[in-house]
Parts: sequence; structure tokens; C-alpha cells
Amino acid sequence: MYNRGINTPREQKEWLKASWDKIYDWIELDPEDMKKACLTLFKYIQNDKKVQIVVDSDQDGVASGALLYNYLYSRFPDWVEQNLSYLIHTGKQHGLADVMDKIDCDLVICPDASSNDYKEHQELHNKGIECICLDHHPVHNTSLIDSDPAIITNVQPTDYPNKALTGGGVTYKFVSAFEDIVRHGNQPTEFMDLCAIANCGDMADYREPEIRAIIKIGFSNIKNPMLHEMVKQHSYVIEKRNGLNYLSAAFGIVPFTNAICRSATMEEKELFFKGMLTRYAFDKVPSSKRGITGDVYLYQEAVTIADRVKRRQDKLVQETMEVLDKRIQDNHLTDNAVIVCLCEPDEIEAEICGLAANRIQAKYQHPALVLRRYWNSDLNEYVYQGSARNYSYCPIENMKDMCEKTKHVIFCAGHQSAFGFGIRESEIADFIKATNELYKGVNFTPVYWVDFVWKPSDLDAATILEIAELDIWGQEMPQSQVIVRDIPLSESNVQILGLAKGHPTIKIECNGVEFMLFKASEELYEQFIQPNQYLTIVGTCSKNEWNGVIKPQILIDDYDLQEKWIF
Repeated sequence: MYNRGINTPREQKEWLKASWDKIYDWIELDPEDMKKACLTLFKYIQNDKKVQIVVDSDQDGVASGALLYNYLYSRFPDWVEQNLSYLIHTGKQHGLADVMDKIDCDLVICPDASSNDYKEHQELHNKGIECICLDHHPVHNTSLIDSDPAIITNVQPTDYPNKALTGGGVTYKFVSAFEDIVRHGNQPTEFMDLCAIANCGDMADYREPEIRAIIKIGFSNIKNPMLHEMVKQHSYVIEKRNGLNYLSAAFGIVPFTNAICRSATMEEKELFFKGMLTRYAFDKVPSSKRGITGDVYLYQEAVTIADRVKRRQDKLVQETMEVLDKRIQDNHLTDNAVIVCLCEPDEIEAEICGLAANRIQAKYQHPALVLRRYWNSDLNEYVYQGSARNYSYCPIENMKDMCEKTKHVIFCAGHQSAFGFGIRESEIADFIKATNELYKGVNFTPVYWVDFVWKPSDLDAATILEIAELDIWGQEMPQSQVIVRDIPLSESNVQILGLAKGHPTIKIECNGVEFMLFKASEELYEQFIQPNQYLTIVGTCSKNEWNGVIKPQILIDDYDLQEKWIF
């Protein structure tokens, strides 16, 4: 913790606390607009008017939409059954633009989106439809807020102390305010689990006390049946990361929701979202899971569907990467500071551009853009649009700012290391030239910030297990890494596993500790067992529990293989 800026024992003790007193009252956010939003919604409930929720297409958006729907169903079940509906995007869109023709209500609510949809808000207003936005994304033009006909509650333009709060957090503040202002009832703490997964899904800054409290409290008492089922189904991944926490949720749950948002059919998206709603979760539906006959609860089938879509997506990404890898190598794209992969529409699905960009940055150790070409009728020219991902160990952390500095982009929208991107075809060459200049002199060789540097003789099972069992990691709180130098290799301590399943893994045993290298190969195994080979690794501490036996492990993130002759 000291290495991450939490210096004193008092600060460390305070940081580890995750109690309700760390969660700010809704009144800290935007009391006037919050009150206006609550009373507006209540007016439509009282008058039996139609309301629609626009479900944004990511984990934060899905959880926010489900949180709002479930809260209203718990308090006004009869009104919900008659008057509350929701809209789901066809792809990975955000906001209102693509659903405007589907809006059929008196009031539309947008959790986790729409702060910048001024044009759409005006259009709805002209039709007599009110709009409430519960958002956390940056507002591009704050001068428009006062004239915007929508009621916008957003953490960014306010004095709220926690700017990392996500859409799920803002939605929870809204239902808390509604409970206080309208119902004068108890706080809706039963929905904190959905708030927690929303904050994990959007990679909220874990250094913020409120974020830690939301996640700890929410995950300590899961009420949502589908979320509970997802935890159960992916327990292996979750337990490997010390139970349900920020990181295990980010790796074991969020990718499945995001796969639904990116790659599912509308039927699959509809079923998945309904699985999160208490109104529908316990409906019986035919099971599509292999080996199970008869009916299951809808929330169980939703988890099955998510697993299936994730596998389908993984296969699509792998096929796409074969094409992109060849293009990168054939065209020497790594000669540029930023790898720019330009694709035709038939070469890549728009929804997986971000996944492909993430694979590329990890493999080639460069910031990456994966862009898809299309005709923009407004600009009357071809435009490339897609996703950007920064190299994880890049010395320049804010890739978004770097791209905007080139002055050649149409838009950059999202986080500093993961964002949507658009550029005119005519500007591509100038953009590449500009980024090469801006990144001039940057060394892309990975630099690891490690907490321990050990020799094989320093390896201590208790220390490794103690580090592995820490539960303090999250966004902006990177997991502890270690270096182990000069691990001796031979046929006696090196094994290759998982060949039959197509997932080769190399296991090295040294002084009672297992070193695991995933995504290996037979060729690499053969190199490892050559005479006089020594391995230096960077890795993370873990534990392997099997049949009640716990073994310390170090998962290898990077390595250097050297031949040494010792006389």
C-alpha cells in the first residue's frame, strides 16, 4: 500500500475500511435537479403515464437499468406492470440516437448515458416527451445544460466529492433520493449488489473510499438472483481471485455481460436483461443447456445464454485476429508509434473492435486503433470509426488526450486508455505522422513496477500466500507484482499441461512454489528444457487449492530466458 501512495498506518487502516459512512448522501450530488427528477417521475406514476428506460449497452448500463426497474417494481408493482417498459440497443450504442424511433412514452429515463444528447432531448421535448438522464460521463458543452429540456443529474459538472462514481452509482443515488423525497421510506439497500457490479464493470477508481464501500457492501449481500447465479457458475475464476471482489468480478462476470451487449441477438439481449429483473427472473422457460431437459428459471437460462454468446464472441475475435495479425506483420505497422488497423465492414464486426484493439496492444506492446470504414453522408466522405486501447505499460498513460492533440480526429469518447474513435479517411496519414511525432522518443519496452525482487533461495510459501490473499486491488490500485531471477530449468522441474484441450500451460516447480505460464506451446517447452537454461520472470502471487491442499503459485506475466554456464 505504501508503494501506491497510502503511506501511514492511519491512512492504510482508513483505506481498508469499507462501511456505510463512506457512502455519500444523495443530497451531495445535485439536490435541485435530483428533487426535480424524482418529482417528475412520481407525477407520471401518479397519473398512470407511460415511462421507458433506455438500457445502455455495457455492464454499467445494464446494471443501472435493472437497478432502476427493480426498485420501481418493488415499490409500485401494479404501475410497473402496466406502464414501465425498456429499450435495448441493437448493438453497442449509447444514448438516445439509435432508439428515437422506438420511444413511445410520456417520460424516458436514461441511466448511465445521454448527457450530451441535446439534439435528441430537444426533439423529444417538441413531441411532448420528458427526459431524465442519470449519468457520469463528461459533459462536452456545459453551457448547454441550463437550456437543455432534459433533467440531467450528472456527477461531473457538480461538486460531488467522488468523480469516479459510475452510472450505477448515480442511479442508486436517484432511487435513494426518491425514497426520501417521495416515499419517506427506508433506503433501498437491497439494490447495492447491482450498484457494485456496475462500478466494477466501468472500472471505477478503487482509490475512492465510496467506490470501495459500494463494492464491498454490495458483494457481501447479493440479492439479485441472476447475479448470484453468475457468481455461482463462475466460482472457479472468482475463488482463484480470493472470492467475489473488484478484480474477480471484472474477470469473471463483466466480460459475459459485455459479450451480450456486443455480440448477442436481440432475442438473447432481451432474455438476458429480463433475467436481471425480479419481475421476470423466476418465470419458467425451456432450458437450452446441454444435458438439461425441462424448464428452468429465466435467470438461469440467461446465464446459460451469456456463456454461449461469450464463447461465440471469443471464436469471432480469434478469427478476426488471424486477419489483423497478418496485416500488422505484412505492412510493418509496428514501425509506427500507434498501430492503426484499417478494416472494411466485411472484415470485422463493429462490436468487437475494442476487443481486437485490446489483443493487439497486449501482443505488440503498442497503443492500438482498430477502425472500420463506412460512408458518412453528413460529411460526404469515407470515415473510419472504431476503438482505441492503450498499451498497458505505456509511459504516456492518457492515449485519448494524445489522439485529440493531433487535431485530426472527429471524436474521442470514453476513458483515457479505452475509448471510441473516429477519423476521416483523408486524415489517416496525417494522424499517423502526428502520433509518431508526439510519441517520439517513447520507449515501448514494458517497465514493471514491482514490490519484491527475489532469488529462488528467497522464495517463501507463507509470504506468497499472504500476498495472494490480499483483497485491496482494483482500478488505479494495481495488483502486486514480483520478480524472481535465475530460476533453474530442467526436465525434472518443467512440465507442459493442457495439450489435449488445446490450452498448453507450462508449470515450473522451484523450492515448493509453482510458476505457471499460460498460452504456452510445445516449442517453448522444448526451449525451456534445454541444458543450462535459466528463467527470470515478472508475475503475480496466487494460490492453488485442490482437494484441500493449498500450494503457492506465481502466475507469469513476462519472462526472459537465458542460457548460463556455471563452472
